[in-house]
Amino acid sequence: MNQRTVWEIDFEMIGPITIERPVSFQQEKGFDMNQFYSDVRLSKSPYGINATITAYANNAEDAERVAYVYFGRMRDVLSLNSNIPIQLNIGHGNPTGRKPNIRRRVVQ
Repeated sequence: MNQRTVWEIDFEMIGPITIERPVSFQQEKGFDMNQFYSDVRLSKSPYGINATITAYANNAEDAERVAYVYFGRMRDVLSLNSNIPIQLNIGHGNPTGRKPNIRRRVVQ
């Protein structure tokens, strides 16, 4: 795999769901010789669950798109397995009305 920039993208799963404590894991992605991993961090939110996903892309817009498809599939499985509706929003809730910084470049 060529070197791509690493980004963190924030999402919020909104629905009648929560977690007991923060969860972090790495999820395998890619194929055979081009294997790589994305970090997934989950935490409680007043409306469900906050998630931060790492994505590899050349720019922030592509990273957001990749993370949305990737994490959206995880949300679909969770929703189907638990039989509850879960909406996926980009960003985390912000009571002050300011737009949160939902895409961050990871500097190594």
